[in-house]
Amino acid sequence: VITSLSFLESLGIGFNITLRLVETYGTQAEIKIRENPYRLIAFKEKWKAVDRIALDTLDFASDDTLRLTSAVEEVLYRHLDLNDTYVERSALVRGLVTLLGSKDLAELAIASSGENGDYYYSPGDETYHPASAYIMESYLAERFVSMAVSSSPQLSIFEDDIGKAICDFEKSEGVELTEE
Repeated sequence: VITSLSFLESLGIGFNITLRLVETYGTQAEIKIRENPYRLIAFKEKWKAVDRIALDTLDFASDDTLRLTSAVEEVLYRHLDLNDTYVERSALVRGLVTLLGSKDLAELAIASSGENGDYYYSPGDETYHPASAYIMESYLAERFVSMAVSSSPQLSIFEDDIGKAICDFEKSEGVELTEE
């Protein structure tokens, strides 16, 4: 753990993030960050700092797949933080150019991320959805439709029903949602 702490400190990672990384990865923290420094974003580290670490300290290439897919996720989740569950192509490209520095890398990022299932693309309106938001919205839409067409005149949306629906969703999709 001491080695991981020293490594993370040498990268300029803040104390609170360092503690959370060590709590999460234990003695593997250094290995996990060396493998994919973009994991730091999940711990609330800023893109610019993480990208600097990846490119300058850990010698990642500017077109590394981890960098490109992380940039797509970053743009999609920035929009999600603004309560936008999808991003139009033009906004995605603009965001990626800002993060990656070129339109060519932005286009490569979109192509390589789509292959990994990191987002859902709606060709009709050329929108991109973070996978997690798309899955949740799809499930909820199906649930609301089934409730609307049920023979029961009253839609029962009580806390227990919502909790059960969330548990069913988590089981069916193999994911675990956070409190947020």
